[in-house]
Amino acid sequence: MAWLLPLMLLGKGSEDIEALPSFLLRLAICHGVSTSLLIKAIADRQKGGFGKQVQNIRSAPLSALVRPNSSTDAVVQALGEAGYESEMALQSATLLCLRNALNRPTLCFSAKVRWCPACFSEQIKSGLPPYLKVVWFLEAMNVCNHHHLALRSRCPVCGSHQSTWAMPRSIGHCLHCGNSLAGPTSDDVLIRDPIDAAYDLVSLVQFQAAHPGVSFPRGGLSNVIRAFFNRASMTQREARLWQRIPREECVRFADPKESITLVTARRVAYRLDVPLVDLLLGQAEGVNRSFLFSSEQPLPESLAPRTRNNCVDKRALTINLKTALQTRNREPMSLRQVARSLNVSVGALRYHCPKEAARLVTKWNQAQRLARRQRSIRAKRAVRETVATWACHPQTPLSRKGLLRVLMAKTGLPKNLLRREIGLRF
Repeated sequence: MAWLLPLMLLGKGSEDIEALPSFLLRLAICHGVSTSLLIKAIADRQKGGFGKQVQNIRSAPLSALVRPNSSTDAVVQALGEAGYESEMALQSATLLCLRNALNRPTLCFSAKVRWCPACFSEQIKSGLPPYLKVVWFLEAMNVCNHHHLALRSRCPVCGSHQSTWAMPRSIGHCLHCGNSLAGPTSDDVLIRDPIDAAYDLVSLVQFQAAHPGVSFPRGGLSNVIRAFFNRASMTQREARLWQRIPREECVRFADPKESITLVTARRVAYRLDVPLVDLLLGQAEGVNRSFLFSSEQPLPESLAPRTRNNCVDKRALTINLKTALQTRNREPMSLRQVARSLNVSVGALRYHCPKEAARLVTKWNQAQRLARRQRSIRAKRAVRETVATWACHPQTPLSRKGLLRVLMAKTGLPKNLLRREIGLRF
C-alpha cells in the first residue's frame, strides 16, 4: 500500500529518463525531509535484512543508485511498495537491466553527480522541475547528447560537488551556496566528438526506458561472437575476423562463462559494427550480414584495452627482491610497495619470483605483528603511568573520557587501542 506522497518519474520511455537518485531527491523535497531520513523511513518499514540493505544505501554515494546490484534492486522494490510509481518504471531509472548480462561493471559509472546546464534550463522553461538523467551517471558519457556541452560536476559559483544526501532547495540549485546550476556560462565547453557523447550508451538507456522491466539475458555477447566465428569459418574469412577481434579474445568471449563488463561489450560492438543493444540481446541474425566490417577506424582511446608492459626482466626483479629482503637498517616494505617502486604489478612479482615474494610477505607480516605488539605495550604503560600521576593533572575527577583525551595528546597512539586498554583497566 502506498504511503508516500504521489510523485511520478520524469522522462519515462525516452533516453532522457530520470535517474533513481534524482527521483529520491525530488521525493525528499516533496516530503520536506533530507534524502537520508527518507531512506531510513522506507527501510524501517521493510523486514529483516532487506530493510538493512536499503538503509545501507545512506553510506554509499548518491550516484551509486543506478548501478546494477542488489542494493539498487532493494531500493527499487521498497519504493515500488511505498509509492505511486511502479517497480518496473523505477527499474528503468537505473541500469538493473544489465545485472544478468554483464559482470560487476567497474569504472563504468561516474562517482560524481554530473549535469548539463542547458538541459536544466530547458526543463525549467518547459515547466518541469530540474532532474538528473540516467545517461549522466555513465562514466563514458562526457558530453550532453543534445547540446554537446561538457557535463558539469561542480557548482560554477562555489566549485563544490553535489554528491550528498542533504535536502536541496531543488536539484537545479547548489546544495552549498544555493546558486542556480542551470544555464550555460562562459566556462562551458562545446565538444562535437561523438565518442564523448557515447551514443551507444544513449541507445541502451533509451531501449531499457522504452521496455520497462527488461533484463538482458546472460551470454548474449558470447552468442553473437560464436555466430560471427561460425560464419567466418564457413566463408574461410577467419583472418578477416581476427583483424577486428584478436583470436585469443574471440575464443575467450565465445565462452558464456567468461567475465564480460560494459566496457568490453562496447569494445566488441564497436569492432563488429553491431549495435550494443543487439549485442547484449544476443541477436546475431539480421545484424551485419555482409560481414564487411564497414568501420575500419581504430578503437577510440576510451574503449581501447589497457596495455601492459610485458618486458619484465626476471633477473632484475629477483635481484631487487633479494636486496629488499637483506636490508636490515630500513623498515620492511610490503609487496605492494616493492611492486610500485619497481613499476610492476604484485602479480608479476608473485609469478616471476614466487619464493622471494613469499619471503617478503612473511617478513612484512612479522614486522606488522611486532609493531602491533609494541604499540600495545606502549598503550598499557601510558595508561598505567598516567593514572598513577593523575593527581598532577588539573582534570579532576578521573574519568575515562578525560583520560583518553590526555593519552591521545600525550602518546599519539590510535584511539581504539587506548580506549581498549582503558576499558581493560577500569
